[in-house]
Amino acid sequence: MLRPVKHVLLDFDGPVCSVFAGLPAPEAAARLPASLADAGLIQLPDGPVEGDPLALLRQINEEHREAVGLADRTLAAVEAEAVRMAVPTPGGESVLRACAESGRCLDRE
Repeated sequence: MLRPVKHVLLDFDGPVCSVFAGLPAPEAAARLPASLADAGLIQLPDGPVEGDPLALLRQINEEHREAVGLADRTLAAVEAEAVRMAVPTPGGESVLRACAESGRCLDRE
Protein backbone atom coordinates (compact mmCIF):
# COMPACT_ATOMS: atom_id res chain seq x y z
CA MET A 1 0.00 0.00 0.00
CA LEU A 2 2.82 2.45 0.79
CA ARG A 3 5.02 1.40 -2.10
CA PRO A 4 4.16 4.42 -4.32
CA VAL A 5 4.40 6.89 -1.40
CA LYS A 6 7.47 9.14 -1.52
CA HIS A 7 6.57 11.69 1.15
CA VAL A 8 5.16 11.06 4.62
CA LEU A 9 3.51 13.86 6.58
CA LEU A 10 3.19 13.20 10.30
CA ASP A 11 1.53 15.22 13.00
CA PHE A 12 4.14 15.55 15.75
CA ASP A 13 1.65 15.12 18.63
CA GLY A 14 0.41 11.56 18.51
CA PRO A 15 2.38 9.60 15.92
CA VAL A 16 5.78 10.83 17.18
CA CYS A 17 5.14 11.73 20.82
CA SER A 18 2.61 12.81 23.39
CA VAL A 19 3.39 16.53 23.54
CA PHE A 20 1.41 17.27 26.69
CA ALA A 21 2.41 14.15 28.65
CA GLY A 22 4.72 16.10 30.99
CA LEU A 23 2.83 19.40 30.94
CA PRO A 24 -0.89 18.66 30.76
CA ALA A 25 -2.87 20.64 28.18
CA PRO A 26 -5.21 22.21 30.78
CA GLU A 27 -2.18 23.53 32.69
CA ALA A 28 -0.70 24.88 29.46
CA ALA A 29 -4.02 26.50 28.58
CA ALA A 30 -4.28 28.15 32.00
CA ARG A 31 -1.03 30.00 31.33
CA LEU A 32 -2.54 31.94 28.40
CA PRO A 33 -5.10 34.07 30.26
CA ALA A 34 -2.67 34.43 33.17
CA SER A 35 -0.02 35.95 30.88
CA LEU A 36 -2.61 38.25 29.28
CA ALA A 37 -3.84 39.37 32.68
CA ASP A 38 -0.24 40.02 33.82
CA ALA A 39 0.20 42.22 30.74
CA GLY A 40 -3.01 44.09 31.56
CA LEU A 41 -4.74 42.96 28.36
CA ILE A 42 -7.61 40.97 29.87
CA GLN A 43 -9.04 40.06 33.24
CA LEU A 44 -8.91 36.47 34.33
CA PRO A 45 -12.27 34.74 33.84
CA ASP A 46 -14.33 33.91 36.92
CA GLY A 47 -15.06 30.34 35.88
CA PRO A 48 -12.90 27.51 34.62
CA VAL A 49 -10.63 28.17 31.65
CA GLU A 50 -10.97 26.18 28.39
CA GLY A 51 -8.61 23.20 28.81
CA ASP A 52 -7.54 22.93 25.15
CA PRO A 53 -4.77 25.48 24.46
CA LEU A 54 -5.61 25.80 20.74
CA ALA A 55 -9.33 26.21 21.42
CA LEU A 56 -8.48 28.86 23.99
CA LEU A 57 -6.24 30.66 21.49
CA ARG A 58 -9.14 30.70 19.00
CA GLN A 59 -11.42 32.05 21.72
CA ILE A 60 -8.92 34.80 22.58
CA ASN A 61 -8.68 35.66 18.89
CA GLU A 62 -12.47 36.04 18.70
CA GLU A 63 -12.99 37.90 21.98
CA HIS A 64 -9.71 39.79 22.56
CA ARG A 65 -8.16 40.38 19.15
CA GLU A 66 -5.68 42.88 20.64
CA ALA A 67 -4.25 40.12 22.85
CA VAL A 68 -3.87 37.34 20.29
CA GLY A 69 -0.22 38.16 19.47
CA LEU A 70 0.90 37.78 23.06
CA ALA A 71 -1.31 34.71 23.50
CA ASP A 72 0.25 33.10 20.43
CA ARG A 73 3.81 33.82 21.64
CA THR A 74 2.92 32.51 25.09
CA LEU A 75 1.44 29.33 23.65
CA ALA A 76 4.52 28.78 21.46
CA ALA A 77 6.77 29.05 24.54
CA VAL A 78 4.52 26.73 26.55
CA GLU A 79 4.45 24.18 23.70
CA ALA A 80 8.25 24.30 23.45
CA GLU A 81 8.43 23.60 27.18
CA ALA A 82 5.93 20.75 26.81
CA VAL A 83 7.90 19.20 23.94
CA ARG A 84 11.01 19.05 26.15
CA MET A 85 8.97 16.86 28.53
CA ALA A 86 7.12 14.91 25.82
CA VAL A 87 6.92 11.13 25.92
CA PRO A 88 7.69 9.21 22.70
CA THR A 89 4.80 7.29 21.18
CA PRO A 90 5.44 3.53 21.31
CA GLY A 91 6.44 2.40 17.82
CA GLY A 92 6.89 5.96 16.57
CA GLU A 93 10.64 5.65 16.26
CA SER A 94 10.21 2.48 14.16
CA VAL A 95 7.93 4.36 11.75
CA LEU A 96 10.44 7.22 11.42
CA ARG A 97 13.34 4.78 10.93
CA ALA A 98 11.41 2.71 8.34
CA CYS A 99 10.57 5.85 6.38
CA ALA A 100 14.18 7.03 6.41
CA GLU A 101 15.57 3.61 5.51
CA SER A 102 13.15 3.23 2.60
CA GLY A 103 14.06 6.64 1.17
CA ARG A 104 10.78 8.32 2.03
CA CYS A 105 10.92 12.01 2.82
CA LEU A 106 9.53 12.89 6.24
CA ASP A 107 7.88 16.19 7.01
CA ARG A 108 5.88 17.44 9.96
CA GLU A 109 2.53 19.18 10.02
